[in-house]
Amino acid sequence: MNETIEQIFKIYNESKNKILLYIQASVAPEQFKALRKLVLDELGMSGAEGKVRKLLEKNEGQASIELSKKEGAL
Repeated sequence: MNETIEQIFKIYNESKNKILLYIQASVAPEQFKALRKLVLDELGMSGAEGKVRKLLEKNEGQASIELSKKEGAL
């Protein structure tokens, strides 16, 4: 993936970590463990981040195919 996309995910992950810090400061340690798992399941690689990465990879692959077709037509 290109550098811009990785920078976007860096910002996304920084925000996700801040959310976890807010939760940690607000609840008991036992609750934090459970809530952390829920947040990461929903927003992490097995959740939204993973889905977005797969979509971007799929679209990146399709763009390469389209570019190859155009180059072949020239």
